[in-house]
Amino acid sequence: MGSAGQSTPDRPLLATKVRPPWTRTSAVDRPRLRARLDDAAAPLTIVVAPAGWGKTTLLAQWADNATGPVAWLTLDAADNDPARFWIYVATALADEDPHLPASALTALRVPGLDPLDVAVPTLINDLTAAGGRRVLVLDDYHLISDRRIHEAVEFLLTYLPPGLRIVVAARFDPPLPIARLRARGQLVEIRQADLAFTPPEAAGLVADVADDALDATHLGGLVDRTEGWAAGLHLVALTMRAAPDSVRRLEALRGDDRNVLDYLGQEVLAALPDDQQGFVLRSSVLDRLSGPLCDAALERDGSRDLLAALEQAGLVLVALDERREWYRYHRLFRDAMRRELVRADADDGRAILGRAADWWQDHGDVEAAIRHLLAAGRQRRAAALLAASDDTFLDNAAAGTYLQLADQLDAALVRADPGLAIAMAAAAGFSGHVDRVTGLLDVAEAGVTADGRPPHGWWSAGAAIATLRATFGRPADLANTVDDARLAVGLEADPDLDGYVISRLALGVVLAGLDRHDEAVVVPRRAWRRAAAVDSPGFTR
Repeated sequence: MGSAGQSTPDRPLLATKVRPPWTRTSAVDRPRLRARLDDAAAPLTIVVAPAGWGKTTLLAQWADNATGPVAWLTLDAADNDPARFWIYVATALADEDPHLPASALTALRVPGLDPLDVAVPTLINDLTAAGGRRVLVLDDYHLISDRRIHEAVEFLLTYLPPGLRIVVAARFDPPLPIARLRARGQLVEIRQADLAFTPPEAAGLVADVADDALDATHLGGLVDRTEGWAAGLHLVALTMRAAPDSVRRLEALRGDDRNVLDYLGQEVLAALPDDQQGFVLRSSVLDRLSGPLCDAALERDGSRDLLAALEQAGLVLVALDERREWYRYHRLFRDAMRRELVRADADDGRAILGRAADWWQDHGDVEAAIRHLLAAGRQRRAAALLAASDDTFLDNAAAGTYLQLADQLDAALVRADPGLAIAMAAAAGFSGHVDRVTGLLDVAEAGVTADGRPPHGWWSAGAAIATLRATFGRPADLANTVDDARLAVGLEADPDLDGYVISRLALGVVLAGLDRHDEAVVVPRRAWRRAAAVDSPGFTR
């Protein structure tokens, strides 16, 4: 909860998240579905189906050919944090309209600010003033579970600016007012039955991937067997391409002799050259792929060319940008490959994740480094990096993300590091999880020792704990809250440390809340003069 005088860089936003994935020019055109998506009268469109039914591909193709601006956001589990979610939404919209005011983004970077209170209304006002027609696509919305995000999206739908449409793609119905909008005729729905490939569409996909055409009888059987499932058709086509007799190979396929995905995945893998087999299997532990990252993580050379070759060959690899710098495997195929790697060499998978963490840290993305360390089971190093980087997250309104990551650590590691527990308490308070602050501070207090090292930027761990108790921990006990704040100020006497500023800011806020304004205004004024001198965290300024 302090940077020891070190400024923190902005947490990088991933450009590939606010761009539609690149689609192959030869991808099957589906005009019947594009016509449904063109229904501009409906404020909300939902595209709902299980994994592998072509939701993202359909929307990316449509976005590439849309007549108006389409702001795109690919969501992942890390976006289950209101501030982070809306920062990405505002960024996606701004990328499509550089004249859109940045007032919402500015508000979102203030830690502890509820987006629904200020940022989302500000975004609505900015969009209304800007005018024009635009679409916001939220892909993989099923990964969002935070109730506050759903409430804010519903608020946006209720007060939707003229000309804005929202398109949501998910594996199941999002918790939005679907029934109400359906009853009003304000909803377009595309579901699994709509996404299922028809025989003519399947013929185009198979011909593109397998470089072979099927007669009507075999094509009908394939569509019937896969039920028009896009991922299944793609994998079957890949196995056909590698078989000497594609028709006989197709007749031998059965979906019930073992898990069809694992079976087809193994068949696709077996058909690749040896060097590509090893690359695909080992790189499957990475959620995003680039040439330099794969070279470092897999300890090899030439990954960029290999990725391009795999994508060109039609493997289940998705290019995330037009320059072909970043890719990802289709999630179902990746899951099958990861299971295969665990069976073959689980230790190798963990080592790859560890080297990927090194690469991400060297390239300035601490969050990605921590995620890879946690996936690799390197808890101690993840804990150390979290403890050292709390200001990076807090300064970029990512307190919720910090708490999500820290919650994946073993409880014993948190108990052993009071500084980490203090940072988690601050993150809990700033992200709206105030009910967790006291418990985390109790854990921190129990671990503090007389000769222990205080948190970054503080003279005393006790002062950091008292400051957080005053700020978040005792909302119903004002007398003790003032005592906590005064204790923190008394302990933090070094004006060259962040804690000096933060503790006095907290005392000023508490006194102001008690209407003791004459006392309150003096304390922050002293702190304000020191804030610039010690380069305190952004939220204090």
